[in-house]
Amino acid sequence: MSALLWRHIGLPAVFLTVALFGGFRFAALDHALRFVPPPLTTLLLASAVLLLFGRSGLLNVGRDWIGPDRTPEVNLSNGLTLLTLFAATVQVFNAVMPEDPLFFAVFAVVFALALWNSLLATILPRRLVVSIGGLLLAAFVVKYLLLASLFEPTDSVTKSIVQSVLRGVTLGGLESEAYARETGYVAFGCIALYLIGLWTSSPVTDPREDRLAALLARPEALSEEQRQRLLDVLVPRELGEAGVAGAVDAEEEGVSR
Repeated sequence: MSALLWRHIGLPAVFLTVALFGGFRFAALDHALRFVPPPLTTLLLASAVLLLFGRSGLLNVGRDWIGPDRTPEVNLSNGLTLLTLFAATVQVFNAVMPEDPLFFAVFAVVFALALWNSLLATILPRRLVVSIGGLLLAAFVVKYLLLASLFEPTDSVTKSIVQSVLRGVTLGGLESEAYARETGYVAFGCIALYLIGLWTSSPVTDPREDRLAALLARPEALSEEQRQRLLDVLVPRELGEAGVAGAVDAEEEGVSR
């Protein structure tokens, strides 16, 4: 019962909270509450993340969420949960990406390259959550600890030097509104809730799968005897010989034509 309550009430509430608070900003001068709508780039990044979720097995819609074997009410509830997941993914990117055009472009390129690299690799669901969490936390540190010091209203020699160098590189295009520390607290809370939602919704896997994935990724770590034993289990000799024979027959047929 508790698992069903979390799936249909707790999980969408977590993702909806992230979606609502991910765009909140507090001005540094008067602490006025503002809402920054998500840019189009965050929608594209969120779509890539959901595609990565499906490829890794973290999000299997037909198996775990929506299907003809479930009642319409369950399908509707799960569909709304997936919708809140997408909205939360959009807003968590919105929370960690800076508003300055230059840094926004740099962050977008880094996120795109990291996601593209993950799409080309084989990664397990729990490891994917850890990878996404590390990426978001790294962006949080850069935006709210490093870049925030450049745009805060206080003056310092280091800040003036760095800003002068960056203005020279960007031809004076370095502009961003300073936000209060509460903005960072809200963004960190959104990241934490988002990762909790992903971790609790990921399927439970056998710990031996991590070991198997590591062995398949680095077969050179095995001895020759261990590799042969693993091959005998995964690819029987009869199957391997049949595959080689089929390839030879296909090649001979092509030559005869």
